[in-house]
Amino acid sequence: MSARPITLTRHIMTKKATSIPVADLGLIMERLELIGKRIARELTIASLGGELGYTGATNVQGEQVKKLDQWGNDVFLEAFEHGYPVCSLISEEMDEPRHYSSNCRDNSYCILYDPIRRVLEH
Repeated sequence: MSARPITLTRHIMTKKATSIPVADLGLIMERLELIGKRIARELTIASLGGELGYTGATNVQGEQVKKLDQWGNDVFLEAFEHGYPVCSLISEEMDEPRHYSSNCRDNSYCILYDPIRRVLEH
């Protein structure tokens, strides 16, 4: 009989004494999991809701910003806005990093992300 698979979040949370604050990392992973679920759900219904167009803006890489890109970025910002231990978020959809000084402590994190990976494009 094979062992039951364990999620990365559960693995991190079961670790006791390590060089990283595992509770903080577990919290981040939990939020990333929720973000992923929200984005996956939205992608399944996006074409029905007219969310596949462009916003009219251009990102820092000179690409046209799609509605889903902007929405996905907003999901990340919302998820970490009031939550320690992430104090900075950096995305290609923003001209400047979002810095939450109230979340910054000795062991805070910075997350760099692309809200909607372009694997769906031809």
